[in-house]
Amino acid sequence: MSELREVESWPEQETRGHTIPGSRYTSEEFRKQEWDGMWTKVWLLLGREDELPEPGDWQMEEVGVRRNSDG
Repeated sequence: MSELREVESWPEQETRGHTIPGSRYTSEEFRKQEWDGMWTKVWLLLGREDELPEPGDWQMEEVGVRRNSDG
């Protein structure tokens, strides 16, 4: 896939009118690169420490995904 590349730093980008190629939602290769290159290196905020006061407490949140007729 020619759009995949190693990125040392993200340049500032204009987002107005920017579209994301549909292959980013369906490509197994892109998913793996994104997982290995980003998602395993960042924290995602789920909740606050005071919401889980005891060892063994846990929290689950629903994540919604919306798909339109274009795929």
